[in-house]
Amino acid sequence: MDYKEISRTLKQHRIPRTALAERVGVCKGTVAQWLCGRRPIPVRKQAIIEDMLRNESHPDYNTISAFAVRLSGREARRIAERWNVRPTPVAMERLIRRLLLEDAPKARPVAEETPSTEA
Repeated sequence: MDYKEISRTLKQHRIPRTALAERVGVCKGTVAQWLCGRRPIPVRKQAIIEDMLRNESHPDYNTISAFAVRLSGREARRIAERWNVRPTPVAMERLIRRLLLEDAPKARPVAEETPSTEA
């Protein structure tokens, strides 16, 4: 996906550049330079952008609420092991979104912890 196609897709789905900038962790000016072809899009950032744009259900990025969740490396590994996901920011974001929005009543970890029998 080149910068022209990314720009077209953003316009088509009415996704503001600020939402893209927040999602990939850069400032709006950097996104503007990418989308006009002045600067190349780093490979890792491009993967995040493509993943975001290939998502079948595009939320309304004009009204989406954003918040940060900071996890220690240990916390991220425990979550990754328990929910069987890769400990990457994109995978963790998907898990959190699924738990909060889509499958919250049905969500179950891969391996439930067994309750303690101590009294």
